[in-house]
Amino acid sequence: MQGGPAARAERCATACARRCRHAPCLDRRRHREGDEARRTNGALDAINSQRKTRAELVAQRQHEANVLTGLKTDQAAAAAKAHAVEVEAAPIMYVAQLLGGTTEQAIRWLILAMVLCCDPLAMALTAAASART
Repeated sequence: MQGGPAARAERCATACARRCRHAPCLDRRRHREGDEARRTNGALDAINSQRKTRAELVAQRQHEANVLTGLKTDQAAAAAKAHAVEVEAAPIMYVAQLLGGTTEQAIRWLILAMVLCCDPLAMALTAAASART
């Protein structure tokens, strides 16, 4: 006869039952059942441990996703502010490129042009003051 461990255990148990319950055979069967229970409990403990680990990983991932969202929001705000500064400084930068100098030089030239166009009396006073020295 052939069969797996369960079939052999069944045959052994049947034969032992016929022989007035042979003690060593029953002890082996009890040990096997205890081993199976320990393996089952071990597997259940491993499953519970993995479940806890997964829950911790999910919580950590959600926390990191929230942090990432905050960082992306900060990055977008900084990019918007930088764009606003660029838009504000674009005319001066254009004049600087047109004159072939730095933005500081362009600002000085624009101030001089405004003074020449808007306030000729100030120029006369400036010329008079510089003539004295």
